[in-house]
Amino acid sequence: MNGDIDLCISTLPINHLEVHTEPIVTEEIFLAVPDSHRLAGRKSIRLEEIADEPLIYYTTECGLREITNDVCRQAAFTPNIAFECTTPEVICGLVRSGLGSAFLPAFLWESMNTDSIAKLHIEAPVCRRTMWLSWMKNHYLSMAARDFSRFVIDYFSDPITISTDGPSFILCFYPGPSSFAHFIQFFMTKLLFCDLDI
Repeated sequence: MNGDIDLCISTLPINHLEVHTEPIVTEEIFLAVPDSHRLAGRKSIRLEEIADEPLIYYTTECGLREITNDVCRQAAFTPNIAFECTTPEVICGLVRSGLGSAFLPAFLWESMNTDSIAKLHIEAPVCRRTMWLSWMKNHYLSMAARDFSRFVIDYFSDPITISTDGPSFILCFYPGPSSFAHFIQFFMTKLLFCDLDI
């Protein structure tokens, strides 16, 4: 709140009187299981079906962890955390090795190596996340920052839900400089080199 940051892209809204927050886009979160898993042949599950099974989980600084904690609470169980990490590549590797299942946002299914991993739609509870763009209400924004924020909001102004059956747009855990860099690299690549059908 000291004005060092012009814009913030996050997986959770920032609830503060001095901060303006805009939703950008919503994506589905799937359950990733190894191909050898007893449920791997299914298209969808209820989350309670894996209540006692080991999970590869995100660390506490990842906004996605709070979201997945909440859906586990809704399914009436406490996650059985086998490993914690922040790197999606490592998470996929641990799942592939049969060490547990993991929550995986839709974008990752197109951007990561998901060989030998089965994707399960979570029927209940609803499992998705919304990306948010925030800035201080009374903080000076440069023209570049204002243009970027307007562009992002306009670009995603139509209601969009990311799934692996359509175009994918965004990935960012906040805080975490490597994840933010990953988002910026992906976002700019899509804008500069891909013709997206939204």
